Amino acid sequence: QGAFVAEMQMDKLAEKLGMDPVEFRYRNLAREGDLQTSGAPFPPGCSIVQVVEQCALAGGWTHGETGWRLNQTQKSAGSSIEAHIRRGTGFACAHKNVGFSFGKPDTCGMTIELRGESEIEKALIYQSAADVGQGIHTVITQMAAEALNLPVEKIQLIAADTGKCLDAGSVSASRMTFLAGNAIRETAALALEKWRSEERPAVVSHTYTAPATTPQDPQTGQSDPNISYGYTAVAVEVEVDMETGQIHIPRLVCAEDVGKAVNPRIVEGQIEGGVI
Repeated sequence: QGAFVAEMQMDKLAEKLGMDPVEFRYRNLAREGDLQTSGAPFPPGCSIVQVVEQCALAGGWTHGETGWRLNQTQKSAGSSIEAHIRRGTGFACAHKNVGFSFGKPDTCGMTIELRGESEIEKALIYQSAADVGQGIHTVITQMAAEALNLPVEKIQLIAADTGKCLDAGSVSASRMTFLAGNAIRETAALALEKWRSEERPAVVSHTYTAPATTPQDPQTGQSDPNISYGYTAVAVEVEVDMETGQIHIPRLVCAEDVGKAVNPRIVEGQIEGGVI
């Protein structure tokens, strides 16, 4: 909601300055090492510039000596098709935090049990992350298979059993793949160490702790608020019927920096849901 309001203001400022809305944004984008409004540098991997570039190019903008400009084909589309139909092209960009923020401790617990004799026949993964449609159980299974160097068929996920699973925290703040992935990596390493020591079964319960953030200073409001961000940009062609108010979207382009897509199809599904 905050990004929605801010991006409308960016459009109004660009119009007052007589600047292309993408060019106005581009001049003000955060770069690697820039300070946030909280006073702390953006976490490493600040990629909003690259995201905006890719979205703008695919969305009908060109970049030349004078900066970003919507190409003539797109501009001509801004005229009316019929007297009551108007067409325009919009652009917006934003970033989203990953993990809990402003000093709240962020942890994820995991238990891994390796069963077998001379080789691992089955790996039980006890993990309490709730799957609310984002596919986290699939992703956890994939990450566990990779961390343990096992085929997916040998992974058995025991999910959301409060009697057997450690606390994973909420599936909110875009945190679960990052937190669960690191918990799996660390717990798997400890479990394999026990396996090599010939413990049968090899069982390890472990909690991963994310890098610390800091609360806002009560006097200045300054803080180091988040461990990471995801970056996004969207370009949309819109037709509006000025008589009925009906809106039609002939074309939409969305660019995202999702980091490493553990399961690309699931990521595409999440992006499409967010776009809608």
